Amino acid sequence: MQEVTVAVTRTCPHRQVLTRYFHEHSVPCEVKFIEEDEKFRDEHKLTRSPNVLIGERVVCRGMPSPVEFERIRRMCDLPRKRNRRGP
Repeated sequence: MQEVTVAVTRTCPHRQVLTRYFHEHSVPCEVKFIEEDEKFRDEHKLTRSPNVLIGERVVCRGMPSPVEFERIRRMCDLPRKRNRRGP
């Protein structure tokens, strides 16, 4: 499994949703605050928040849609989350 980084600003309202998603899927993710790491921000051309990186590749700029979450899940080779109402 590749390393997941959530690159956000300190005031980003989506940070908790993203980190919760990865936590629920047992994926360790690092949170980087882009206003505190200019080199990281500039290397990845980050101009908004949030951003999701897998390895060194930016895979999503902005809050992922359900389709993008599924694509990220597949890229990380994560199992699907079971529906709590059914099998």
